[in-house]
Amino acid sequence: MQEYLRLNDEQIIDKLSDLLHKEKSKKLKVKLKPITQDELEAKLSRSEKNIENGEIYSQSEVENFFKNRFQ
Repeated sequence: MQEYLRLNDEQIIDKLSDLLHKEKSKKLKVKLKPITQDELEAKLSRSEKNIENGEIYSQSEVENFFKNRFQ
């Protein structure tokens, strides 16, 4: 990292930045794997059952959960 910060060659910096963005993009694509129609329908069905059974959270409960988790 220190060597990267000491670079004065803009072309090398650009190439390293491009490589970093490409690698991040690859990891993101793996995380964002598309789901099948059947998987989507199963998720929707579970969600509808949760709503019918009152298994839901209010907006403020969700906000508080994430606020506390990431502080």
